[in-house]
Amino acid sequence: MKVSIGQDSHRFDFENKEKKLVLGGVIFENENPMKANSDGDVILHAITNAISRNNMQKYTSEKWQIKCVKVE
Repeated sequence: MKVSIGQDSHRFDFENKEKKLVLGGVIFENENPMKANSDGDVILHAITNAISRNNMQKYTSEKWQIKCVKVE
């Protein structure tokens, strides 16, 4: 079994009266939407984030990881 964590967060937009709140692909009428450039669906975005992180771990090895070096 593979386990991964995804995270997404947005503030509520109390000023936009035309945009709708979308959570998990479900549109909630008459609710304050999320402030975002996209639909602001934090549930689907977090799930997508978790899936993509899990796939990244599968295709990433030490050989390909970027190493940070402190430059003075």
